[in-house]
Amino acid sequence: MSEIIRISQQIDEKSNELGQYAKRIKPLIDDIATVEEEFEKKYAKTLIQLKNGVEFELDGIKIKDPPAASVKEIARGICFKEKVAMDKAELLFRGLMKTIDILTTQMDGLRSKNKYIE
Repeated sequence: MSEIIRISQQIDEKSNELGQYAKRIKPLIDDIATVEEEFEKKYAKTLIQLKNGVEFELDGIKIKDPPAASVKEIARGICFKEKVAMDKAELLFRGLMKTIDILTTQMDGLRSKNKYIE
């Protein structure tokens, strides 16, 4: 009987832990949307400025009137900080979802064990 109680407590703990992680989903989604918006906005502005002949400097290198074929890649390079922030937010979200999957699997295992003991 004490084994059933112990497993039930572990299930409750996992459930509470899952609840705490689930609360972090929406804020992370909001963060992703915000950083993606910032990246896309800066990227679009940078493309327009490059096409209009505005000079940029990236790591001490002046960029002005780049070849049309490389404008998108150069604009992405100029916006690298925003791109890194966007990638980081997406990785944090994927990590959170993976953690939730792992906790769910652990909880399912405890439930199976609990059924077997009963």
